[in-house]
Amino acid sequence: MGDDEIRILIATDNHLGYLEKDPVRSLDSFYAFEEIFQLAKIKNADFVFLCGDIFHINQPSRTCMHRALGIFKKYCLGDKKPSVEFLTDPKSVFSSNSDFVNYLDPKLNISLPVFAIHGNHDDPSGESQLSAIDILSEAGLVNYFGKAKSVDKITLDPLLFKKGSTCVAIYGLGGLRDERLVPHGRKNYIPEEFLEDFLDVVIWGHEHECLIDPQPNPTKQFYVIQPGSSVATSLSDSETKPKYVCLMKITGKQFKLEKLRLQNVRPFSMTTVVLDEVSGIKKFTSEEKIIKHLSLVLENQIKYSESYYMEQLKEKVDGVSNFLGPNPKPLVRIRVDYSGGFEPFFSNKFGINFINVVANPREILLFYKRKKAKFLMGDSQASYSSLVKGEGYEEDDQENVDPSSNKIQMSRIVESFVKPQDLKVFVDLELHDAVRQFVEKGDNNSINM
Repeated sequence: MGDDEIRILIATDNHLGYLEKDPVRSLDSFYAFEEIFQLAKIKNADFVFLCGDIFHINQPSRTCMHRALGIFKKYCLGDKKPSVEFLTDPKSVFSSNSDFVNYLDPKLNISLPVFAIHGNHDDPSGESQLSAIDILSEAGLVNYFGKAKSVDKITLDPLLFKKGSTCVAIYGLGGLRDERLVPHGRKNYIPEEFLEDFLDVVIWGHEHECLIDPQPNPTKQFYVIQPGSSVATSLSDSETKPKYVCLMKITGKQFKLEKLRLQNVRPFSMTTVVLDEVSGIKKFTSEEKIIKHLSLVLENQIKYSESYYMEQLKEKVDGVSNFLGPNPKPLVRIRVDYSGGFEPFFSNKFGINFINVVANPREILLFYKRKKAKFLMGDSQASYSSLVKGEGYEEDDQENVDPSSNKIQMSRIVESFVKPQDLKVFVDLELHDAVRQFVEKGDNNSINM
């Protein structure tokens, strides 16, 4: 570690407060979050960069805020002053009215600075357009940046850092609908080709699958990193992957990435059972026999989760606390294809027998049936599955699909009917955002006459 090396601990999608009333999983998000700060201290990070969705909702409970504030105070306050220079005018980039970046504020003792942007879960709302992160910012614990100041024109000012001969510029943009950035585009996401050529590294938040290894963009000169979430918020395949954060070490124009596997992550396994392919099970097989088979599948998944967790602990960094304990209850999802004349049964009836051994007894089983649904309007005879997933796809359950991607699919379906009629849809972005805030965030002040 040289005098010119800037060390940044990077994490995304912490979702503090997720399932905070669940008897088993209420503290999972906080355990992983505290581990992230322990890693920052152990690895002598100059600062922590949180890239969106610190909180699971934009109006977190008092319990959630109390726990979050406790973690920030425990690891961010101290007499040791960071050695990184901050060269940007704070008033031009931060949401607070402070004249200082927090670790240079003479009224505060900050030893581990945190820089954060919001995501789509904890975005600003209400008449004052405040996020829960604004509270952390006003408390002097977080440097909150990346707020879009205008609906129509979005500009970004960089955070400029210097340590020795190394200079780093960080551009951050909090969560907003991608159509505001590409209003006339036909895609509901920002293609990487739209990003500027001068960038060296692009960090994506929002997506929960961990793709921590830097990937070069084939047409640009930058690398792409997707750290993924630190806690599973859906029982989908992408959440079963190992979860990492990373320490980015920058010297001059070169960077190295140290992957740090999180230990306080509840083990999660997922498998699929196709009933008409199981030996000894036929169309009129009794429910009891099917339950017996699924119970054996579950037992095997639990054993797998135990061995998986042991492997996970082997990558532990010295000094990290094991908050989950030596044998936490695992998450298990069994997707049951009941095509071929089988009848589903209540998942709760199955899960009640495993309350003491799994963390999600009510959600172990997910029944689905492969099918195709045809549109019967006009000339649009294409199947729903063809519109959503491409030709040849058989419609499956939508459990593994992110809610935002469902919106993408619906837009494509609407487009399939609008386009042949040469119709156009006009969307006022301000009204669109106001309605979204009212529906998704419960913000009664989003629309004022």
